[in-house]
Amino acid sequence: MRVLHIMSGFGGGISSFIYNKAIALNDKNIVFDVATYDECSTLFTDAIHSMGGQIYRLENPKKVGWRKFKTTFEKILNEHDYQAIHCHITGYRALAYFLVSRHYVKRFFLHAHMTKALHVTGFKQKLLRKLDQTINKFITDSYVGCGRLANIAIYGPIPVEQMMVIPNSISTERYLLSDDEFEQRRNLLRTQYGLDDQTFVIGQIGRLHKVKNQEHTLRLAEYIRKHQLKAKIFIIGSGADFESLNQLVATKDLKDYVTFLGRIDKTETVMPMLDVLIMPSLYEGLPTVVVEAQTVGIPCLMSDTITDEVDFDKGQVDYLSLNEPIANWYQSLKSLSQVPRLSKNEREQILFERGFTNEQSAQIYLDFLNQKINSYLIK
Repeated sequence: MRVLHIMSGFGGGISSFIYNKAIALNDKNIVFDVATYDECSTLFTDAIHSMGGQIYRLENPKKVGWRKFKTTFEKILNEHDYQAIHCHITGYRALAYFLVSRHYVKRFFLHAHMTKALHVTGFKQKLLRKLDQTINKFITDSYVGCGRLANIAIYGPIPVEQMMVIPNSISTERYLLSDDEFEQRRNLLRTQYGLDDQTFVIGQIGRLHKVKNQEHTLRLAEYIRKHQLKAKIFIIGSGADFESLNQLVATKDLKDYVTFLGRIDKTETVMPMLDVLIMPSLYEGLPTVVVEAQTVGIPCLMSDTITDEVDFDKGQVDYLSLNEPIANWYQSLKSLSQVPRLSKNEREQILFERGFTNEQSAQIYLDFLNQKINSYLIK
């Protein structure tokens, strides 16, 4: 079976989804090709090549015009006999790929990755959302997405029994630490960063972007400074908002309370240092970092706009409105830090049952591609 994945850019959840599935399905008689406008990392490229697949560069129809886009896209479609096209671009922008490819392949489906559409305001934005949802429903063969809320955001109200949720997944060998491994890494990291056992350590992981709402975390740092609490915040990630956030730290005199660690690809190498993870995002699709954190054994406090599908349902996750006083956020984080850590076996079982392992998620995806299943929900 050969599947063409279409994505606009590289980096983030979409490319991680394709990469994880490529690795897990490498020996399953399936090949991925990827069409994108962006450069891809060597690691990603090698994973696709190891399946026997190729990475193709697309021409943006907005820049080169419809005719040239159609010609270059048709060239890709003519090179192979694709059983399916998996398009990670949605709405009116997906129409171009659908219109060209419908003469080449029977199965064309979209993938819902974001819940942003659920949070738009204003008549014009809501009208555009309705238009995109109508287009998405028309061109996709199946309602595929990373979670229930993402599916509703992209396709509109649909019966849950028609949702094909393919869980965002993680590499268990990286994050599933034993108690001894966890304590050893924790002690080394706390020594490395000059933290004693009495320091309450809060972490936020994600790109530095408005949607991740790091400004809310900096308000928490102000609260910590004002009340002279022994706490430290580490912000992990890179992005366009670094300069403005760094300036805000300097302006508000928060340098003793906030440290930017930049982008860390292997977040499991720093997670054991944390007591809790904070995620005050304005919206998310299905935040894999929350699954990663719980797998390591770190509890999480999230904004109540985020789906509960990532919650292991063992008291490791709590939710608060962004309108709640910042004092409530601090107290909730403190309470979470006291929750007993789940055993390695418990964490492993939950990952397996909910399809969060790379192997389980890949099998769900393969069964869908082979048309053995048409719907799936995270348990």
